[in-house]
Amino acid sequence: MDASTLELALAELNADAATRRRLRFADIVFVVAVGAESTRFVADTNGIRVIVDGRSPAFVINVDGEAWSRFASAAPPPGFQDVSSMAETGRARVTGSFVDFVRYLNVVRDVMAQLAR
Repeated sequence: MDASTLELALAELNADAATRRRLRFADIVFVVAVGAESTRFVADTNGIRVIVDGRSPAFVINVDGEAWSRFASAAPPPGFQDVSSMAETGRARVTGSFVDFVRYLNVVRDVMAQLAR
C-alpha cells in the first residue's frame, strides 16, 4: 500500500466514532508485516498513525503474502476472516507481548480490516 493510500485509509479509520471510542485509553506501538513490507503504527488518544521513529513495538503481526491476499479478498475463506483467526490457525504469527495484542485486539482488527480494503 502506497503512502497516500495508507494515509487516506487511516484518516477514514480515525474519523470512525467506534474506533475513536476504542482509542480513549490506548497507548501502543505495533507493527504489521505483510511479506517483506512492514509498517509501524502507534495507536493512542490522538488516533492511529504510521510512525518511523525508533520506538519498540509491543508486538509484531507477520502475515505472508498469500495469506494477506486471502484475508483481503471480498469473501475471505474460513480462517482468514480476521487477524485472530489467522493467528489461531498459524496463517499469521504474532510475536512480542500477547497480553498487549489481546488488550488492543479491537484496534488491531480495525487497522487490519482498513488495510485490506
